[in-house]
Amino acid sequence: MMKKPAFRISLALMALVFLCNPNISLLDLLPDFIGYLCMALAITHLADAFPYFEEAKSGFYKLMWISISKCPALLLVMSTFSRDNSQKSLITVFSLCYAVLECIFLVPAFSSFFEGVFYLGDRYGCASVRKTPSSSGNMTPEKLKKLTIAFMITKVSMSTLPELSLISVKQYNPNTPISTFNSSNLYPLFLLVGCMVTLVFGLIWLVFMRRYLLQLKQEGDINALLLQHTSQNETYFTQKNLYFRIAMAFSLIIVAVVFALDLIFDDVNVMPDIISAALFASAMFLLRPHSQNATLAGGMFCLYGGIGLVSYILKGIFVHRYTFEMIEYAPKAKNLYLTHTIFSGLEGVLLVIALVALSYVVLNVCQTHNPKGDLGTQAILRKKLRIFVGIGILSALASFYYVISVSQTHPLGIGDNPFGTSGLVYVPVIEWYWMVPLAISLVWIGYAVHLMGALRDAYKDLAE
Repeated sequence: MMKKPAFRISLALMALVFLCNPNISLLDLLPDFIGYLCMALAITHLADAFPYFEEAKSGFYKLMWISISKCPALLLVMSTFSRDNSQKSLITVFSLCYAVLECIFLVPAFSSFFEGVFYLGDRYGCASVRKTPSSSGNMTPEKLKKLTIAFMITKVSMSTLPELSLISVKQYNPNTPISTFNSSNLYPLFLLVGCMVTLVFGLIWLVFMRRYLLQLKQEGDINALLLQHTSQNETYFTQKNLYFRIAMAFSLIIVAVVFALDLIFDDVNVMPDIISAALFASAMFLLRPHSQNATLAGGMFCLYGGIGLVSYILKGIFVHRYTFEMIEYAPKAKNLYLTHTIFSGLEGVLLVIALVALSYVVLNVCQTHNPKGDLGTQAILRKKLRIFVGIGILSALASFYYVISVSQTHPLGIGDNPFGTSGLVYVPVIEWYWMVPLAISLVWIGYAVHLMGALRDAYKDLAE
């Protein structure tokens, strides 16, 4: 028996909180992807039953992925360019590209949401969607739509405003005196103006949207209409939501593998494994009703993420305070890096255990809900999963070798003690070795897209 379908207004209200605050370039103070995810989940049942909401849900999910992709982009530009003032304008390029990309998807997404609401009023006589809350004055639903789109565009625009000051403009005419004006000095002012404009506008938008949504919740017309519309097709909607949930989980697994990529700049992995672990754990949460092993796998990924976060922080502290040459003669540097090495090894062990548990979860799901498509027999699927886990293990081993190899600061001679005297296991350094974990990770991503993508597509076909 499926739960009663509803417009989850509590999730929509939560989304308002995450979306009303300002962003600073690629930095989300309160992650926008959580807000977009809440909006998508809030209208899931409406998307199944009525036009326009499906387009809105799809748009919110796309915005969610765009927002998530800002995390590695932010770390990349910070790691690569923060030490070179002459290249800081490249941060502006990233910021503007994301601003344009968000505008392309956010306008249709919110427009489709309001069009769906208006459709309920015009086509099905849902009176509450056309009402204006008494406390909102002349703020009609049509004006609220315009206010929402205007705020979202303003928020995106203001997030890029400070970065414009980083664009270097110099006068190269020898007959013209060199200007002493440095536009980067305006960065704090632009930052303050952008944040204040977005915050004030966001609070105004939050107040009006909250009043409107609370009115819809109080009236209850939408939920009654949705329940009536789906009661005659309960089995269909139950199966559709079930298969969509599974397909979404496989999509998260693919993205989690992408975020597990070991992309190292200035000895810092710009894609922290904590993000990958969170995505893996989210996928296991979605698959929990379909596999007894999902809870265990999710817990292992949470542990893996926690240990990975500690390892990432220790590496960041080491890089900030010391150089690798100091490992041999500075006890504090040696002990700090040794601690990082231990946590890195533990992180790899937990990843292997979590991936094995994940493979059992996938098998359980496929045994319970046989997907369509050319996926082969259960034996073939087991073989493919072993390959998936095997490549993941190779990626973990390659990354750990990198961790212990950077401690070796001079070539080993014949007869040298590979264990040294500093308490660290010394292994030969290979200048180009950083490409090895990167190459294995790319292979892992390709195979994950092939295998998990096929499973995702199969369950998407069942959901349609």
